[in-house]
Amino acid sequence: MSQFILYCRKLDAQTRTITEKGLNNILSRLTPENLSPNPPYMVSHNGLLIGMLNPVDTVKIHPKAICLGQIYESDLQWNRMHAPAPNGTYALIRFDQNHIEVLADALATRSIWYYYDKDTFIASNSQRAIILLLQSFEPDRETISWMISSGTLGPFHSWDRRISMLPGSATFSLDRKSWKGKITRHPSRFTPEKGSYQSFKKKYTSILSNQIGKIEYDPSQWIFPLSGGYDSRALLMYSDSIKKLQSITWGRKEAIDIPYTDGYIGSQLARHFGISHSYHPIQQSTDTIEKTLGKFMEQGEGRTEGFSAYIDGFQLWEKLFEQGYSGYIRGDQPYAGDWARNVFEVREGSMMLLLEDIDKSKRFLEWGLKEQKIPEEFEQLPGEHIMDWKDRLCQLFSVPALYAPLTFLKSAYLETTNPFFHKKMIDFAYEIPFEIRLKKELFWKIIRDKSPNIPFAHRSIDISMDYLCYSKEVSRIIIDTLESSEAEALLPEKFITYVLSQFKGSDHSFYDSPDIHSPGMKKKLRAYIPKKYFRKYRKIRESREAEIYQLAFRSFIIVKMHELLTLDAAYLRQLQPEFNYKA
Repeated sequence: MSQFILYCRKLDAQTRTITEKGLNNILSRLTPENLSPNPPYMVSHNGLLIGMLNPVDTVKIHPKAICLGQIYESDLQWNRMHAPAPNGTYALIRFDQNHIEVLADALATRSIWYYYDKDTFIASNSQRAIILLLQSFEPDRETISWMISSGTLGPFHSWDRRISMLPGSATFSLDRKSWKGKITRHPSRFTPEKGSYQSFKKKYTSILSNQIGKIEYDPSQWIFPLSGGYDSRALLMYSDSIKKLQSITWGRKEAIDIPYTDGYIGSQLARHFGISHSYHPIQQSTDTIEKTLGKFMEQGEGRTEGFSAYIDGFQLWEKLFEQGYSGYIRGDQPYAGDWARNVFEVREGSMMLLLEDIDKSKRFLEWGLKEQKIPEEFEQLPGEHIMDWKDRLCQLFSVPALYAPLTFLKSAYLETTNPFFHKKMIDFAYEIPFEIRLKKELFWKIIRDKSPNIPFAHRSIDISMDYLCYSKEVSRIIIDTLESSEAEALLPEKFITYVLSQFKGSDHSFYDSPDIHSPGMKKKLRAYIPKKYFRKYRKIRESREAEIYQLAFRSFIIVKMHELLTLDAAYLRQLQPEFNYKA
């Protein structure tokens, strides 16, 4: 997805305003060094300035509107002010002489951050862009706690306390004459309907065939990641348009020859359906570790800890962009986890863990990490079943806090779309009783019944985060970072001492791939034991101790992001100011 920056100053404001030259400087700062981007798109209208980094062919551009992402039906009103939000996965801005609207899709799958004060409004997919414009950085201490506990920035939080996230199904509207801004939202709630298993199965199949399967994709623009699991197989089976696309699977070099891995099964599926397919081996970048980690921080803005998928330094995504692709298709589904029996299991299932969940003794809070606050809308509603609450949190928290950051990591290279976030699919999720929603078993049965006789992948040989963090090169960088004065200024002394006393590197190298082992006996046996027995006899838990490598790497992210954002805040001041601002 291309990244946009919208900057608007109140017409009678006395402060300086950004110039097109200044906005171009910011776009250059945000462009990955290994990317030769398309020329930036720029529009200036009555004091409103919009810039877009690397606009690709899938972006919808109108003289007074821009939509990044994909709209799933033909919607001629998407660019009209005050029109209903379209159905799709997108970040959308539209404007006229006196108004601005910024729209998030139903689940905030495309993060939109904004800053709004008495004379300035800024909106962007990038927090760094906003800090570059503000020329200052004011850290949010609670975000530090969220990163430590969950590996995310938390609910609606950003690194800077002045920057907010636009929630799902929300529109920020600004009247430029009165300079009054407001957010309107249309959140949904799980209201399960009565019906038989077969009736829900029939409706689900209809949505897959008549809604998901009818979305059109241009083969010259879109590429289809094909794994060995259920989600991509479902898209392939139900969509004739997807069958015309180039498909790709990636992973460790050896995976394509190892049974039950994504690489092995993905190749079999491609042959069965007669679609074009390629396998891309992911190997550790030959760049220095510092450079590879730096790219991960710069392009992801420290919103996720999932470094293991990007150890190639984004070479895969650079290659796809250079081959002429504009976007790729994801297959996430934001519900249907396992049973939750208490508040902790609700938070664990939605990945919204608090410090008290990973540190039962509450030492971290006593040592000085800031207590976290959960937004009121995230609390269990009166009469709401615990499973409905958990799945609602998956949509309110997991999608914007976990899925959206993964999308953003690739946003400088390719656009993203997610067909399973189609409005019909989301609405249907609200109607299914949790017993049928659970573990996506209805979805799995539909796909198994329709699937060719090709097994589903159930073996992962991806390089794990603990293997990478404990490597001698990465562990050295983490330890050096936590021993720095910058870490001392951000994190409690006792917390740093605790992490450093427990976190030790190993002898293996970052550049070595770990040996491939067969699945353990426990995993083999579990495949033959009915899930209901695990659910019935699984021990009820109240907390989960964080792994020490997680605490170390999350602390590393915190320190490095504060360093990067501090540099961003000073960036324009270091350039010739007359080129960046005007009175």
